[in-house]
Amino acid sequence: MTPAPRPAVGRDQQFSGHDFADLAGRFAEKLEHVRHHTEPRYVRTDWTRRNAELERDLLPVPPQDFLRHPAIRFQMFVDEYVVPHELPWIRTYVSDIEVLAESPVGAPPMFAVPDSSVQTSSNTVHQAYHLLRHQDASGRQLSEADTIVEWVADLAA
Repeated sequence: MTPAPRPAVGRDQQFSGHDFADLAGRFAEKLEHVRHHTEPRYVRTDWTRRNAELERDLLPVPPQDFLRHPAIRFQMFVDEYVVPHELPWIRTYVSDIEVLAESPVGAPPMFAVPDSSVQTSSNTVHQAYHLLRHQDASGRQLSEADTIVEWVADLAA
């Protein structure tokens, strides 16, 4: 397997607390602009409950640690059980482990990548793993893609 060029799966570490405060302050307004696009018949009952819980807890301004909210952790994060399998494969595939550097925005649960100073999350490892596996299987570089769409089949179940 030939090491690939550095893929664009890293996170921007330059996001400041001021940037977060600005975005968080506009969150309720932005949500109102898109709320009417929801088609209730396509929203599962459990998602309706979680959405109500998230609105109650995150509006009008989400806290800085919003990614630690139980509903977000449950639905949007994989646990660290994937790391022992996926991280070694990633390390053989990329030369610059910095691509796994996690943004601190939202205070995601992070861990130190062994033998490096990089802080990452199991989600970043999992996403990078799948993106790089796709790159490896398809022979197409991620840098060639204009858009990458995440399709999560179990959300439609």
